[in-house]
Amino acid sequence: MKSVNKNQMKQLAHQFNLMNTVGGGVSKTSVEVLDFEDKTELKIFAPGVNPEAFKIFINNNQLMVFSVISENEASIQSFIAPLFSRSWVLPPYIDDEQIEALQDGNILKIVLPFKNASKQNIRKIDIRNNF
Repeated sequence: MKSVNKNQMKQLAHQFNLMNTVGGGVSKTSVEVLDFEDKTELKIFAPGVNPEAFKIFINNNQLMVFSVISENEASIQSFIAPLFSRSWVLPPYIDDEQIEALQDGNILKIVLPFKNASKQNIRKIDIRNNF
């Protein structure tokens, strides 16, 4: 009987783990949106996902958050699969210059602060009764 190479076993285990994750397994990612008076927070819960796997971009008022298998893991694989991908359209009252992302264990928190009232061009228009 042939002995199994440790590297082959590692690759096989990684394949099973990847397939389980892509199929909705243990690394099921969820998002919680919290609204405050001066900001909105997105909390992304990603058990088992390495913090370096997340990428965050803003493009044309759209916040894009995704995670992929890191390059170290990808070198074992012949393909790269996204573990999580989500985007949000940013409303005009979000100060996109002040957006922050914080990692705390398996939680990625994205803070979306509101613009100062002096920067906002929002005014309430009262409805008159014309009758």
